[in-house]
Amino acid sequence: MSNGVAGREDDLGDRAVLQATGKSWNEWYEALDQAGATSWSHPRIAGWLSDRHGVPGWWAQGVTVGYEQARGMRRPGQMADGTFSVGASRTMPGEQLPLLERAVEVLTAALGAQPVATSREAKYVSARWSLEHGEALLAQVNPTVGGRSSVVLTRSRMPNAEALPSAKARLRQLLDAVATAEE
Repeated sequence: MSNGVAGREDDLGDRAVLQATGKSWNEWYEALDQAGATSWSHPRIAGWLSDRHGVPGWWAQGVTVGYEQARGMRRPGQMADGTFSVGASRTMPGEQLPLLERAVEVLTAALGAQPVATSREAKYVSARWSLEHGEALLAQVNPTVGGRSSVVLTRSRMPNAEALPSAKARLRQLLDAVATAEE
């Protein structure tokens, strides 16, 4: 997309949706339109997909967001509560905990604040910071293969979409700093 923020089309292709759910995007759009889903809440749409059509939870959420975006009910990056979220990730050499510690060090220096919460025991280790105006930053480190891990930064609860491209660029800068920081 021109603003540098990925929309539905970039995230879940028609083939993947068909394979996982048994229907293509257009088939889901038609079924949801016929059911009157443009007037439904996000949880109701996802529940309908899951309960009535057996769509697994993660896929029900993805189809719901795709439908909401396609029907103008939600903009790319917009959450169900109306706020916006943007993320960036990079796979780096290293195990989860050392990469989390490095990310915490880099982000704490960049933000001038300690994380308000850390989770070092979970499957996906993470740290969270509170930002101005009720926004938040989450750093999560996910294991991959071959001694590498994916570092994911997500800025959430942003009040509008206009700041998404610059926020994404800043997240990429922070990932660069994590990648180049000494262990």
